[in-house]
Amino acid sequence: MTMRHLDGVCAIEKLRKSYAEFERKVSRAFDSCEVSEKGRLDFQAIIGKDYAREKIFRSDLRAGLKAGTIFVSLMSKMFGRSVERAARGKQGTYFALSTFINSDWNCSDRTAAINIQSIRNKVSKSIRDAGLNGIAVIEVQALTNYPEQGKGKTLMANVHALVWARSPIDHAAWERAVAQSSAWRADFGCPPLVVQGLLEDSLEDRSNIERVAGYLMKAPHDAKFRKPQKKKPEHFMFQPTQKGYSNRLALRILECLAYLPLFEMVFGVGPEGICWCNKWRRQLRCVSADGRWR
Repeated sequence: MTMRHLDGVCAIEKLRKSYAEFERKVSRAFDSCEVSEKGRLDFQAIIGKDYAREKIFRSDLRAGLKAGTIFVSLMSKMFGRSVERAARGKQGTYFALSTFINSDWNCSDRTAAINIQSIRNKVSKSIRDAGLNGIAVIEVQALTNYPEQGKGKTLMANVHALVWARSPIDHAAWERAVAQSSAWRADFGCPPLVVQGLLEDSLEDRSNIERVAGYLMKAPHDAKFRKPQKKKPEHFMFQPTQKGYSNRLALRILECLAYLPLFEMVFGVGPEGICWCNKWRRQLRCVSADGRWR
């Protein structure tokens, strides 16, 4: 097995584990409830097991895993073309991972409702204004220690986007522009945008791009823990956690995802971003028509 193949296997294996863990949590929560046979069949349909609904929603875990493996493969292919382009003496491509949060996207687990069109519009405008192409994925995660005191939990919608350009990306300038915009507001003293440059890969080793692609498409197998920063206690950071992430809370997230179409949770920005996102949609539709993930 070549190093190139090992990289892809590693990214997809991590992706697969995230879906397996999330399915375990929601299945355990569901099994603890008393439901009718129809209710059991409805649950199986929601997660894409046994049979599925006609329209593909983000709660369909079988479809989500297949969508993720296709996404990893396509982003690896896109990166390979950029390396080949540079080898022919043309302009290279610079990649970065950007993460967006906004207070308006948060909701209570008791009244879970995510306006994905509003999220798409805001993120797309920011990426376009920065002169970048990108593919973005909306993610829903639980914040386990807020608001506390028996008032439920917070569900945070955030967006991870793989962005790229033919010239170096000014991370600091982009972060500053978003932070200073009145259109963006992030609670807990957190910046609304964080940008991380990707380490250079090669045609033989694409582990970084594949790792990021898998990260974008993962299932919500863990939650976030709000932790004060040591030097600025009024500011917070979010750490991945299983503490407080009960099976019931995972089931609430699944309920939220059951209303969010998969094809609308992933979107392209800029001519190249839209083109690659359309390729992803076409491949997933072909697989869906053949029933190969069932």
